[in-house]
Amino acid sequence: MTPSELSDLLWAQVDRVAPHLLPNGKKEGHEWVAGNVNGDKGDSLKVNLSGKKKWADFAEGDGGDMLDLWMACRGINLHQAMQEAKAFLGIKDDDHHFDARREKKFSRPDRKKIARYVTRTESHLDYLQSRGISPEVVKRYEVVSGKVWNGERELDALVLPYKRDGELLQVKRISTERPDGKKVIMAEGDCEPCLFGWQALDAGVRAVVLCEGEIDCMSYAQYGIPALSVPFGGGKGAKQQWIEFEYHNLDRFEEIFISMDGDDVGREAAREIASRLGEHRCRLVTLPHKDINECLMNGVTEDEIWQYIGTASYFDPEELYSAREFYQDTINAFYGKQQ
Repeated sequence: MTPSELSDLLWAQVDRVAPHLLPNGKKEGHEWVAGNVNGDKGDSLKVNLSGKKKWADFAEGDGGDMLDLWMACRGINLHQAMQEAKAFLGIKDDDHHFDARREKKFSRPDRKKIARYVTRTESHLDYLQSRGISPEVVKRYEVVSGKVWNGERELDALVLPYKRDGELLQVKRISTERPDGKKVIMAEGDCEPCLFGWQALDAGVRAVVLCEGEIDCMSYAQYGIPALSVPFGGGKGAKQQWIEFEYHNLDRFEEIFISMDGDDVGREAAREIASRLGEHRCRLVTLPHKDINECLMNGVTEDEIWQYIGTASYFDPEELYSAREFYQDTINAFYGKQQ
């Protein structure tokens, strides 16, 4: 269920929802009024009860749909608001085939162990700046410097925390030194498969880019575009097992723009992810370079990236074509040119 669909269900019961969220408010004509989203006395905040599907806090300039009001009144993010709203309405998620997976117990990263390989240097900033990513963006993702063992010696590395709703679920290390031309990647064992980047997303964002790699995720953020990264790269099958554990966390997004690497493995992953998350809300982003970091490094502008996102294609069946694809054939047929 998308946020807009859930919001419509809340509006259909606004006579129940408004007093639930603002119990100290009162009904005045066709409106439920309160002083603010904290429920203080006053009449600056008004919720329409007559079917207009509008609320506004005229003192603060806030407004939106019913989920926006739920977030504001409760001080929570969109995913949490959706979970609470579903419980209030008595809605249960029907994808029970994920229940067995949810029952699995995962470990959490050992913070004492992590502290042993984190270093108090700024080598991560130097490396990421060389990739076009600013210290401000790095700070949002809480990335720090560390070390990783390649079998011969310790290498400088990025330490990348995977956090969701303030909880540390995984920590990955990726070497920035590559003496043999290959990067070394280490992740904590038996941790929950999850997406990278939740900690940097605004609470109410309703569209997101899903990309391949933590540096790509931060590269999209450098462009001012909200993004999350898959944890295990391209491909299908076990590579995308994170979906079983993140499925409902992605309910908050009306649109998901899939931006995997422009190779066969990336395209394979994009198709599988879209089929499992719902092709109706997924679109495929096609970039002029291999990935978004290469775009950043090659000077592709923010306006240009937004244009690529705006023209992202839907995952239509291969047998389905748009009318414009038949345009030239139609002209040729009318004017007698051979096909």
